Amino acid sequence: MTIGELLNYGFDHLLRSGIPEAVMEAELLLEYVMDQDRIYLHLNRNQDVSVTVQEKYQSYIADRCRHRPLQYIVGQTEFYGLKFTTDKRALIPRPETEILVEEVLENWQLGFHTILDIGTGSGAIAVALAKHLVSVRITATDHSPETLELAGINVKSFGLEDRISLVQADLFPPENGRFDCIVSNPPYIPSDQIAALQPEVSQFEPIQALDGGPDGLDFYRRIAGGIADRLNHPGLVALEVGMGQAEEVARMMSQALPASEIIIKKDLAGINRVVLIKMQ
Repeated sequence: MTIGELLNYGFDHLLRSGIPEAVMEAELLLEYVMDQDRIYLHLNRNQDVSVTVQEKYQSYIADRCRHRPLQYIVGQTEFYGLKFTTDKRALIPRPETEILVEEVLENWQLGFHTILDIGTGSGAIAVALAKHLVSVRITATDHSPETLELAGINVKSFGLEDRISLVQADLFPPENGRFDCIVSNPPYIPSDQIAALQPEVSQFEPIQALDGGPDGLDFYRRIAGGIADRLNHPGLVALEVGMGQAEEVARMMSQALPASEIIIKKDLAGINRVVLIKMQ
């Protein structure tokens, strides 16, 4: 088969399986298999490919037709301009979470030195912040040892082992201590809505990283219950929230930190996505 024939094969199978961006994903998977870019593929459409390449590509296309996420197939994704190892041990970093990172960076204060990242997952938020705040030290927690292994791979790949500490904990680390900034993208999907999500999400991503309880707010309640004892003054809290949750999360945080200033930020789709809490 030629490159062009393989691309047509991939596009046809992905399209028939209901994959929305079939052309782009067919190209991305062949780019990955051949370790070439899109321009090369299109300039060499008549080039024959080896049987090994054909079989590997067809296997990946079959995986994608079963709705396995593209990021899990290729084992990586980009977040905040950085490439992260990605697999089923953690939620795939989303573009909307970049808003969370941006808001922390924009509201960072001189004199801040420490960050707590609650529910670090792949470690994407912690790594992105550490890359842009060169003197900061970050404690990143997650309840899953397997997830922390993945986060450790990403922390090590960026050479940040001396600045990011990974701690197995349900929310807050077991040692007492306060932080200048607390950031979290906790599970916030209501339990009864998970089955209705795209199959890429509901069937492949870890449910513990999605399920926020009956109304999606369980983790915010627990964070609110302990945050007063863990945040320095002045301090900053940044929480990603789901659609329609921002006002209630803001109310919880206002009760937990009565003297705080609370700001709600929208994502690029106009959805209230980040709740910022500033303590003076």
